[in-house]
Amino acid sequence: MSIRLATSADAAAIAALLNTLIADRDGTALNVSVSSDEEADYLRRLQQGGLCLLAEEIDVPLGFQSVEKLGPELGEIGTFIRQESRGLGVGRLLLEETRRWAQGKGITTLLAAVAAHNERGQRAYRAWGFTEASAGLLETLGHAPDSVLLEFRTD
Repeated sequence: MSIRLATSADAAAIAALLNTLIADRDGTALNVSVSSDEEADYLRRLQQGGLCLLAEEIDVPLGFQSVEKLGPELGEIGTFIRQESRGLGVGRLLLEETRRWAQGKGITTLLAAVAAHNERGQRAYRAWGFTEASAGLLETLGHAPDSVLLEFRTD
């Protein structure tokens, strides 16, 4: 398995993976599919201070993880793993690389907003070292009340 920086050239593969998860209502609160063009635009925006890493095995995407910078020391993380690739350490490897990147950018805290009904996602983030964020932080960021906000210290 390899982990690399995703580029707009990966948009079609990432959109396909994401759309499979959305269609199956599998581990995401998203409910509208994304086009390759929309994903390419998102990846280009992330190049302006964010990150998207792609995990793959022989050119087959296993999962991806993105971070949008919310402030000088704060980023919001999203992780999407192909169903067949779960439990293989993909998310943990992505987080290790994301953590190194965040430390280099001065980001000390990563936040994950996970849908309240997504217990598997919450378990995964907790297994990777995320803990419950303060209620005040959830309100400050304006996340939906049916989200669970988890935080991870990168230091």
